[in-house]
Amino acid sequence: MPEQNNRDPEPDAPNGVGAPEQHTFIHRILRYVPSLLREEWVNIGVLVYDPITGDRRLRMIKEHAEFGRIRRVRPPADEEVLRCLRDHLESRLSAATPSIGNGGPIRSTLRNGQGNPIPVGTEWLQVLEKWDATLSNALQLAEPRATTADDINAETDRLYDELVTVASSSRTQTPPEARRTRPQMRNYMDQVFRQAGLWGRIQKNVPAAEYTLDADPFQIDYSYLRSDNLIRGFVQAISLTEKPDDVRILAPVAKRIQEMASQHKAGFGPEFLAVTNVDFDLESSDHRFFHKHLASHGVTSIPLDNFAVWVAKLRPMM
Repeated sequence: MPEQNNRDPEPDAPNGVGAPEQHTFIHRILRYVPSLLREEWVNIGVLVYDPITGDRRLRMIKEHAEFGRIRRVRPPADEEVLRCLRDHLESRLSAATPSIGNGGPIRSTLRNGQGNPIPVGTEWLQVLEKWDATLSNALQLAEPRATTADDINAETDRLYDELVTVASSSRTQTPPEARRTRPQMRNYMDQVFRQAGLWGRIQKNVPAAEYTLDADPFQIDYSYLRSDNLIRGFVQAISLTEKPDDVRILAPVAKRIQEMASQHKAGFGPEFLAVTNVDFDLESSDHRFFHKHLASHGVTSIPLDNFAVWVAKLRPMM
């Protein structure tokens, strides 16, 4: 069972001794521009990177509700093209980064305008200089802007919430019963993890393929590792009022991860939690099926209004 390295830092320390180091990050908003003449656009993603180390994060829209904004601006928008955009951009960036072998990073042969070698790990930044010319008119990168933060993952999520997410104008928490879409659920769950001081220990948008060892493109919302390093946990938000069939996707993924764990590490037990926007109505035949389907695949389920209590119980175990 391959273990995923936790790239996030420890939870924020108070200002003063032991306070996290601040870094300057550059971000560029990716915009969908259906009509240059009308000067209208929709923010569909954000690229955040460290200009010194080249460390980068790319987060783009992927939920059905998020694509609804594009349909309102331009009904015939090609959603499939936009859905594949992230992989396309990431492949272009990765292709510009030297591979890493047993002996460490391959020395870069690229040089800047002054003839000096470009630091290893930052080669992909040269791709940005060509993006404005090579991307179609419908896809544009906004001008680069700088921010200061201690964690690139948290900063990416913050910028995405504020500049891309529809409900970014309000930072207050709405009652759980008012949250229906997965983006709304994810925003709330992010806040709960942050307030519990666990944000730096939580992995986000985890590719299932890293644990199933297949080509499954499914991404699990959150993952964590208990302090005893014997339990790897996975958390997925499911909107029963919007996309209840997501239950059918999560259940077999959980089963495959459990099977791989049993084959590679005796005693290793992954655990799975499905957070639903409303509680299961066991008088509904559909809800009864979904509830039993998750349980039969080893997935525990709780409603969103119990999530903060669950996180409070998880905290001492991490």
